[in-house]
Amino acid sequence: MSQPRPTAGTDDMFRQPLEADLDAETVGAPAAAVPACAAASMPTAAVAAQSPTVEFRKSGRSAVWDDSLSLLDFAEQQGLTPDFSCRAGICGSCKTTLIAGEITYFQEPLDMPEAGSVLICSCQPKGPIVLDL
Repeated sequence: MSQPRPTAGTDDMFRQPLEADLDAETVGAPAAAVPACAAASMPTAAVAAQSPTVEFRKSGRSAVWDDSLSLLDFAEQQGLTPDFSCRAGICGSCKTTLIAGEITYFQEPLDMPEAGSVLICSCQPKGPIVLDL
């Protein structure tokens, strides 16, 4: 004998409170505050809103940061061809003007660039940024 099927709406009875909690509590929260299981069930626009936008001013392009290793890698994914040589923060050939925003170095450069410039091979955005690329 087959098991009786639940009546229509049974699944919704359990799903609605969870979705209401996600909408009220996690949408718009910092990415670190959103559990992975919640982020997976959130609307794509809400997840994208938590990632910073990187604007490449000279090329007229902008894109939502995707957790690439570096801003150099991210720029290449966007079809740009910035100058570079070492990809390790040593040579300085990837030095780019940071027009707005803040970055963080995941690899300390050999020589820190002057204020207003960044080595895109060894940094990531802290929030929305504008680069002169």
